[in-house]
Amino acid sequence: IWKADGQYILSKTHEDGSGKGGFFDVVYSPKKGKRNQLKMSVFDKKMEINDLGFNQRKNVKDIQYNYTSINSNSTRFRDTQLNGYMRYGENFDGHRISNAIGGSVNLTLNNLNEIQGSFAHWPTRFEDRESYGNGTYKLRSRQRLRFEYKTNPSESFSYGGTLTYQAEDMKGRKAESELEFTWYPMSNLSLNAELKYVDGSGGWLLHQQEKDFTSFFHQKWETEFKLNYFINAKQQLSLNLQWVGIQAHENKFYVIDADRYVLNEISKPYSESDDFSISDLSVQLRYRWQIAPLSDVYFVVTKSGSNTAKYTAFNDLAEDTFDNPLSDEIILKVRYRFGS
Repeated sequence: IWKADGQYILSKTHEDGSGKGGFFDVVYSPKKGKRNQLKMSVFDKKMEINDLGFNQRKNVKDIQYNYTSINSNSTRFRDTQLNGYMRYGENFDGHRISNAIGGSVNLTLNNLNEIQGSFAHWPTRFEDRESYGNGTYKLRSRQRLRFEYKTNPSESFSYGGTLTYQAEDMKGRKAESELEFTWYPMSNLSLNAELKYVDGSGGWLLHQQEKDFTSFFHQKWETEFKLNYFINAKQQLSLNLQWVGIQAHENKFYVIDADRYVLNEISKPYSESDDFSISDLSVQLRYRWQIAPLSDVYFVVTKSGSNTAKYTAFNDLAEDTFDNPLSDEIILKVRYRFGS
């Protein structure tokens, strides 16, 4: 019914000196399908453990509560899951840097299709890191609504889609749509494709230099394609392609007023355009042959590219990244286990 665990961490680095922190989790499950979790975290300004593992941030005192309820006794649905959460966090200067309330409903139908809806609300908070040491500023409250539908993944062909509507950091909203399908034309062959599109209406806030910020209109495409072919029990061929493209067009310009913790809108402080485009590409073809127990031969062909340029059309951006990659690699790896 009760479960608790925690960690106390001490660090000492040449750059940051001595730091400390830790977390404590308590889980209470009064009965089957009901779960309450309380998590408390404290990491001081000098704690540094990224040489050993990733820590999301330091200089934080944070508390979170999560509630989950699962009901499998309904005749209309295979099961229903309700989730709710609350979060509050401050830095060691007393600024509220994280606070949220939200929840979700997940319905699994009798045919194993799934419907999920969720909402989140973030009240006003302070942002103390995005200016890279040039001051702290206050962000407005934001909301997010999300709807997702997925068909039975055990079928030979399944698909799913997601729609998200969310307020951005400054004035404006962004809409996201995502589509995914998986197809098994044969028992040993699978194809998976994902496509995501994001459209922002001018509130994407990015730091430029010193105390200057710019908000952007932006569009983003993400694509992923996976193919897995099991030639036999010991041989596998896989292909993985991923591409992300972003276009951002400058909208408004701001400067931090550190004394009042606000971003003041100003005229453009320089003549050069802040418009930009980003393209990241990764293509990998891999062949694996198990020559003996715990012994394998791998043959891998990889193409990767990254392109950061001024405002560029998506077609040109993807084509230029593919034609001018950062690396083209061919790797042969043999792993053999000696002895029994």
